[in-house]
Amino acid sequence: MRLELGEHANAGGIYKITCLVNGWFYIGQAKCFARRAYEHSSGSRTNKGLRLATQEHGSDAFVMQIVSVIDDPIERTREELRLIREAFGPGCYNGTRRRTPENLGKKLSTETRKKISASHIALGKKMSPEHAEKLRLANLGRPLSPDHREKLRAVNLGRKQSSEAIEKMRLANLGRVISAEHREKLRLANLGKKLSPESIAKCRLANLGRKLSPEHVEKTRMGNTGKKRSPETREKVRLANLGRKASPETREKMRTAMLGRKWPNRKPMSPEHREKVRLGLIGRKHSPETIEKLRAAHLGKKLSPEHIAKCRLANLGRKQSPESIAKTRAANLGKKHSPERIEKARAARAAARAERRERLTSNDREPRVEQAEQPQAQIRSAARKP
Repeated sequence: MRLELGEHANAGGIYKITCLVNGWFYIGQAKCFARRAYEHSSGSRTNKGLRLATQEHGSDAFVMQIVSVIDDPIERTREELRLIREAFGPGCYNGTRRRTPENLGKKLSTETRKKISASHIALGKKMSPEHAEKLRLANLGRPLSPDHREKLRAVNLGRKQSSEAIEKMRLANLGRVISAEHREKLRLANLGKKLSPESIAKCRLANLGRKLSPEHVEKTRMGNTGKKRSPETREKVRLANLGRKASPETREKMRTAMLGRKWPNRKPMSPEHREKVRLGLIGRKHSPETIEKLRAAHLGKKLSPEHIAKCRLANLGRKQSPESIAKTRAANLGKKHSPERIEKARAARAAARAERRERLTSNDREPRVEQAEQPQAQIRSAARKP
């Protein structure tokens, strides 16, 4: 084999071996061009198609040339695969186990593939890291056909991956942005799929203490708007939040978010819902701290006439306890009312007195008429007697 290595004989990079008889060539990489030339000449390491061609035409019919000098092994592999992909076809010894004109385009049968796979499994043969890296770079960006995807899915169905493989996949996908189409496919694939209790517990522990971005929170809110939960889900949420106290920061955020908020699309509560709320609050007593907070929150707040009328009807006929009366009297002691409230109270008292006077007058008028008419009847009856 004639060598045209020049001053880079001890360097590494991409080389090309060309057959001067038929023009066929082989592309490879090496850490040292001189050592790789010796391996090809001795037959200790060479391509099968290139070895058969060497046996047929002789080693003098081949020439080895340097394509590029590259020291980085990863860049060297990428460049080699790129050149092979560009030159792959008739006239190239790379890519098949016997790349000769006689077996060009020949594909292995399914039985042969299964035998090769069984032999590798029986021998416990594992790919070297360099081989795995070459395959990864070769398939990088290569789209898979639907049939290929289906075969991969069927092979991996029910297969459990090791902790190391899961961790590698997690690190590989860390920071990877998923496209809208991919998200939609994942959503449709997981639609109606129920997670096991173990998976739910793992997801909960993984997301524990994780803070969501404002965009994520807004998307979640929009996604859950108008969504109705089942009674089972409501009961689970209730049990999960039972006895759970929100931090002061969370309470302040909720208060600020609800402050002055209007609900244009909110439907009024149904009578059943109101009855459930009423039964749930029966006998419930607020702590002194809660009462003080409610008092401070409503201080200076004016109620609408409709709200006042509803409160008056709700409290109509309701008797307060002596303790409640004493508390109300102590709270109003020394309290000065506004002129408008004084005028309203005076007008209300005057109207009540007038109504009571009218009622008394109407009740006393009938007996007086009977007493006035009784003597006249007695006089007429006495005058008729002889």
